[in-house]
Amino acid sequence: MEGDREDTNDGYWEDTDDGYWEDTDDGYWEDTDEGDREDTDDGYWEDTDDGYWEDTDDGYWEDTDDGYWEDTDDGYWEETNDGYWEETDDGYWEDTDDGYWEETNDGYWEDTDDGYWEETNDGYWEDTNDGYWEETNDGYWEDTDDGYWEETNDGYWEETNDGYCEDTNDGYWEDTNDGYWEETDDGYWEETDDGYWEDTNDGYWEETDDGYWEDTNDGYWEETDDGYWEETDDGDREDTNGGDREDMDDGVREDTNGGDREDMDDGVREDIDDGEMNRNSARKERKWVLCFVLFCFFFGMRTTYTGKPMEKCHSLGIIEHHGVAFPPRNPFIVKESMKKAGLKEGKCCYDRRQPGHKNKRSYIPLES
Repeated sequence: MEGDREDTNDGYWEDTDDGYWEDTDDGYWEDTDEGDREDTDDGYWEDTDDGYWEDTDDGYWEDTDDGYWEDTDDGYWEETNDGYWEETDDGYWEDTDDGYWEETNDGYWEDTDDGYWEETNDGYWEDTNDGYWEETNDGYWEDTDDGYWEETNDGYWEETNDGYCEDTNDGYWEDTNDGYWEETDDGYWEETDDGYWEDTNDGYWEETDDGYWEDTNDGYWEETDDGYWEETDDGDREDTNGGDREDMDDGVREDTNGGDREDMDDGVREDIDDGEMNRNSARKERKWVLCFVLFCFFFGMRTTYTGKPMEKCHSLGIIEHHGVAFPPRNPFIVKESMKKAGLKEGKCCYDRRQPGHKNKRSYIPLES
């Protein structure tokens, strides 16, 4: 089909009889019979007879007879007779007679007579007479007379008279009069008058007046007034009012009101209130009964061995201490002692004077 590329015998694609690119004998593509680019004998593309780019004898492209770029004798490109860039004797490009960039005697580029960047005596670029950046005596760039960034005496950049960042005396950046970040006395950045993060006295960032994380007195982050994690007295994070995980006394996170996993006394996480990962209820009940028995045992042992008067001893074998009745270590001894004294209740104390086995010891009623 005419106009479509086809394959030559060497595997390159060419076009048939309509002026599109085809393949030459060396595998480069050229065009036939209508003046578009074709291939020269050295594999560079040139143009035939219509002023497009062609190849010079040294392999660089130049233009023929229409003022486009061409190649000089040293392989650098220059321009002929229309004010475009050309090449100087030292290989740097400059401009001829139209105010575009040209090259100075030291190889730096400057501009002639139109206010564009040019080069100063020390090789830094500055601007002439239009308020663009120029170079100061110490080699830093500043601006002249228009409020853009300029350079301070210590070499840091600051801004003049428009509220953008400027430099403080210690070289940190702060802001003037618009509420953006500025620098505190300890060199940390804080924010003024809009509730964003600022710096506390210990150098940690905290937040003002909106409930985001802030810093506690020990440098740990905690949260204010919305139930996110905060820091406990032992440095572990816990939750307030939110029902998420908090920290127990053993340092393991558990859940409060949320029904997710919590920590048991053995350090294993379990779940409450939603049936997931739960220990069976009988085991929980046995656990609480065991705790109560142990409490009574240790408390009863403490009271029965003090030798101090109890409040009341009942003939039923119960001791009432501070208004709370509980079974002593051996209620049968109490019952036997009260029975021998013929009393139903009364103050009594443990008789430590009687030697022998603990089961032979008795309580001595003091009064009815």
